[in-house]
Amino acid sequence: MKPLLAGKVAVYAMLFLVAACAGSCHAQAVNETAIKGILKTNVQYAATGSGGELTIEVQREPIIGMQMNSGQVTNRDLQALKECGVNTISLRLPLGSLKENEIKETKRIIGMLKDKGFTVFWLSGLNPVSCERFLSSKADISKVDWKGRKINNRPCYRNPQVKEAFNKAMQECVQAMVKHNIYPEGIIMNEPGQIAGEFCYCRHCSKLFQQKHDLSMPKPVNLEESTQSSIPVNWPAGLPKAKYMQESGRVAWSKMAEFYCEPVTERIEDIFKHLRSGFSQISCQVTTLTDIHPYYGLDFWNGVMNIGQLDGIQTAIYWAVGKASPLTAGDERVARKFVGTAQKRGLSCYYWLQGYDCGDNSGPLKPGEIQVAVREAFAREVDGILIWSYLNPIRGPWNKPYGWDEYLVDLGEAVAPYLNKPADKCRVVVNINGSEKTVNGNGTEGWGQGGVYRIKTAKPADGKIRLTVYYPACRPLQQEIKIDDGGQPK
Repeated sequence: MKPLLAGKVAVYAMLFLVAACAGSCHAQAVNETAIKGILKTNVQYAATGSGGELTIEVQREPIIGMQMNSGQVTNRDLQALKECGVNTISLRLPLGSLKENEIKETKRIIGMLKDKGFTVFWLSGLNPVSCERFLSSKADISKVDWKGRKINNRPCYRNPQVKEAFNKAMQECVQAMVKHNIYPEGIIMNEPGQIAGEFCYCRHCSKLFQQKHDLSMPKPVNLEESTQSSIPVNWPAGLPKAKYMQESGRVAWSKMAEFYCEPVTERIEDIFKHLRSGFSQISCQVTTLTDIHPYYGLDFWNGVMNIGQLDGIQTAIYWAVGKASPLTAGDERVARKFVGTAQKRGLSCYYWLQGYDCGDNSGPLKPGEIQVAVREAFAREVDGILIWSYLNPIRGPWNKPYGWDEYLVDLGEAVAPYLNKPADKCRVVVNINGSEKTVNGNGTEGWGQGGVYRIKTAKPADGKIRLTVYYPACRPLQQEIKIDDGGQPK
């Protein structure tokens, strides 16, 4: 980032999140954890006799994120991403079974990303860590289909043993992260859902459904010979296709479709609660498809949106980019559903945009398309964009005159207009010799205009000036500026 202030001086800064307790109500938590932008500063200190003057330039950037895998976190790749404006990395953390080597590698990755100045999101599925070691028995934990057959490798979250084991594993995971200072700024539940029509008829689900709806769980008709565990269902409601459902059972099946989604919402909420217990400032977010419906086994609008710890929502609009047109990122219907809802609720909203190749045989992007997608996304007032997926393997017999190198150049040009914007109306708090002074954007005790704030200071007796900058829906930014005996930054 090029400084706008003349005569920039070297400042040794330490960036970290200011700890605060998560609020008991959703609105309070959102103010602390939504992450609608990232703050950056350039600082000058000028000694004036016994004291001095600080000039602080504050800039705010939207989230510009790239999905990576842990093996791609190298100095060379991070530098390439920095040069094209990326300020955020989303990636799966190799925590798995919480083995020593996994913890060590995760700590290395997070540390490296933070040292390079990136905001870090943990991109997670519904099973961020293994809970097998906490299961007293594996004999009765699987989901069961309508024929009474076990669905292997699909534990039912309504089974008390499974839920208890999962929560113990999550608790252990968070404790390990706290102990080893593994602290991502946020977690993104990445397109959570289930296999369409894979309803569970285990004794726990059957009992709860009966208690909740005073009905027995409905079963399909004309499907006795099927060897598949899932029931063919219609999009979007997730009800069985007409051939497999009696019309008299429609009400029961509607309740069944809702019932099917509830364990996913419950698990997401449990994950968020555990992470928030260890990291009060972690941002809890969920990304999903643009056309999300109960068909996918996820009740996004009536389930996920009511999770108390939810701070942000995202949608993977990129699937249509490349298949149809990058203008899809400007779809007003999608913007009303996601951006509009997020704004009303005080949540952040990011769009996922396509990397060079979508990875599904739809074809790679053409020169200029990512610029259009970025422009259309920010015109819809998103708080950020996330790119899927760095250096993803090309699938298809593409003639490749345009690839990732050219894509990153285009991406840099696309996001440049949205970076380095002055952050007006900040609250800047300076702590020197144990006393504080504040510069507000309205000019109190100094002045703030165009994102530049000035304050007269005493000479720091301990050689340190501590600076904290606050801006709505951004993480507080703190710097420690070391001053030598002559009043100059070290």
